[in-house]
Amino acid sequence: MRVIVIVIVIVIVTVTVILREPDRNFLCFLLEFVLVEQKRRRSAFVQSPERRHKTKGRCNYVGIGARCQQKKTGLGPLPDWLNEGASVLLWLSEQGVLERLEALVRINRTGYAGFDVFLTFVVYFATHQSCGIREFCGKVRRWRRELAALVGRRLVPSSASISRALKSAEFSLVRSGVLELLTSCAGTGRLLEWKTCQTWDTQGQQYHVFDFDHTSEGVLQRALPTGEALPAAKRRGERYAVAGYLGRKRGDLKRTRSSLQHAGTGLWLGGRVGKGNSDPRGDFEAAVATVRHFCAMLDWSSRRAVIRGDGAFGSVPYLSACIESGVCLVSRSQRYDLLEQTDVQSRLAEAQWYAVPSSGTEPQRSAAELGMVTLPASEKTYRAHGTRYEPVQVRVVVSRFQRSDGAAQASHGRLIDGFQYELFVSVGLEPSAFPAAELVSMFFQRTAQENRFAQEDRELGLQRLFSENPAGQEFAMLAGLFVWNFRIARGFELADEEHVVPPQKPRTVNQATAPERVPDRPESAQQTKSATQKSESINTQKVQLAEYEKHYPHWLSRIDWKQALRRRPDWQWTGDTLICPAKQEMRYQGASFDHGKPKVRFRAPPTTCASCNLRSDCMSSVAPHPVKTVHIHTGRKIVEGLQELTRNCQELRTTINLASQIPPCMPQLEYRRRHQELAFAPDDDQTKAGPYAVYSPLFLPAQARKLWRENTEHIEFYITLSVPKTPPRRHRLVAADDAHRQHRRLTWHQRLQWNRLHPEERPSIELHTPTGRPPPWAPELAFAPAA
Repeated sequence: MRVIVIVIVIVIVTVTVILREPDRNFLCFLLEFVLVEQKRRRSAFVQSPERRHKTKGRCNYVGIGARCQQKKTGLGPLPDWLNEGASVLLWLSEQGVLERLEALVRINRTGYAGFDVFLTFVVYFATHQSCGIREFCGKVRRWRRELAALVGRRLVPSSASISRALKSAEFSLVRSGVLELLTSCAGTGRLLEWKTCQTWDTQGQQYHVFDFDHTSEGVLQRALPTGEALPAAKRRGERYAVAGYLGRKRGDLKRTRSSLQHAGTGLWLGGRVGKGNSDPRGDFEAAVATVRHFCAMLDWSSRRAVIRGDGAFGSVPYLSACIESGVCLVSRSQRYDLLEQTDVQSRLAEAQWYAVPSSGTEPQRSAAELGMVTLPASEKTYRAHGTRYEPVQVRVVVSRFQRSDGAAQASHGRLIDGFQYELFVSVGLEPSAFPAAELVSMFFQRTAQENRFAQEDRELGLQRLFSENPAGQEFAMLAGLFVWNFRIARGFELADEEHVVPPQKPRTVNQATAPERVPDRPESAQQTKSATQKSESINTQKVQLAEYEKHYPHWLSRIDWKQALRRRPDWQWTGDTLICPAKQEMRYQGASFDHGKPKVRFRAPPTTCASCNLRSDCMSSVAPHPVKTVHIHTGRKIVEGLQELTRNCQELRTTINLASQIPPCMPQLEYRRRHQELAFAPDDDQTKAGPYAVYSPLFLPAQARKLWRENTEHIEFYITLSVPKTPPRRHRLVAADDAHRQHRRLTWHQRLQWNRLHPEERPSIELHTPTGRPPPWAPELAFAPAA
């Protein structure tokens, strides 16, 4: 048969080359018909006798390894890569979670509801397919009716429908009910109540610990050609990312994701997506509100809920948010100027140092209790509604370890006498519950979240761009976090092993944890002479710096102020200061060349313009605390002279600071920060600690996820649908009712009804398992041993 077909094809091709164009088109059509018919004959399936007793009328096979052909009774078993996704949908349907998901997951648009899009993403993240959502929808197109029937829907949305839905997503709808979505709907109740997933202090009290952090992703932009014959270039990246600090990452633009995770279980409790640096304070306040909601849901005291954050969350706004909400906080502090205070240095010289519990992968740290410190907010720090932050009183712990690499500068903290000192602040955690050493150890345990970020990238791929709308990207991200939590919760249930939390060990302080003291080394005559010469050199350089700074008024007086202020008649130059119409001084900020034009900048001091009566006439900014900047155009020689003077002053300041082991100040003298003395109350009572050693969570979330995936690998899903009679079609020119004709907004229930499965179309589900027993998560379904 094959030989005959090949001969016919050769004859047709030969005649086609000879004949005219019309006849040639006809023969091409004939050739295409022959090839299609041959392909159809090859794809025709004949039932194999050895397979007839196993298929039960669901699939027809030809030989071994043949694919299934869809008939009225349905397709054959789902492919292996869809097993976990189908298992998740089946569990949601059997546990009655779908109604809660319908109420929580919403997108304000017609067509497919947010519920349908969310479940599609759930299947996508559960399939381990390293592809985009468009390619994934193409792969599941053959089973889109069967997958949708598992949750009572007609069809799985296409990639185009998903794209339109994500584009219309709104933050107000996406962020409502996130905690319930990631906990209750994922079935994490038993796991969160497990005592092994909690932290125990020295008094025997349990705590829930949460990790909060920001992760940034860089967006690279390719070069776009320009020209008169080309339309204006449009950047797609600017819709979901803006410029921001990327650190070690490469990129032109930046987008930020903030994540809140339960440290003991590895469950995600919230996540937000934003452009650029996003809104750090708003994201943190939302995380604190989530923790309070979490405590209310479990009937848990917020006084025993701890948030861990890096040094970015050790400032007054974040500390105030935790104090006002009654939630505990542990963070690194950046107020290292505290170490320069005389009373603090005296305290450090007499403090009791204890070894920090370590895993052996880092230098042996020691920690000491510093006491209570009152931290004021900076002059530029205000609340969202414009009021100032009140000073906060926090507990401060200091740690140190000896640097043996000869580094001249510390990566964190300050380097003093060969020891690197770091500060940690705490809110709500007393020394009786977490002594200094245990508090520092508890802070460094937050590095586990970095490992989970890497695991998440491998298992879910949330760094992929799903939508240019930040709200749509956050919607897809929440679906991925839901799958992560679902895997951990199901793996915990599959273990089904009783576990008794072992009693806490007694807290002991061995001789190895005795105070570490730096031995006093007598200074030699040569060292004394060197120190004296160094001090004299610093004094000489300071005098030279003061002489340089006296030249600033000289250079500024050379500007033709009458010409420079001709358009500002109410402004005046007094010989050394620029005065605005409100009689406020404008300080010299710097000199530069703006597109080749020389200019000098003057700026008002902070908070000067906030309450000015002439603000509306002077500037158009609506910020609560704007800062007025004035640019004065002048001659090139004046700008070059000011720049040379600034460079000389900066070199002298850098030399003086390095010689004095003081961090370099800002370039402008007027804006050098002078830290005020902080109120410090030392804590000398070292007997407050409880009798027990701190117990850290020992739960393994990665093993739980692995156990769930292994349980769904060898299951065969057989899904059949009874096809109902096609109802009579409505006339396309006649509306169904008045609401349809008036294009009224649909209710949430009506949006869900559009894709709901027909009442007569009832799915039949059959599972084939290798063991011949039903899976623990679906005991009520029909099952059979796998073929």
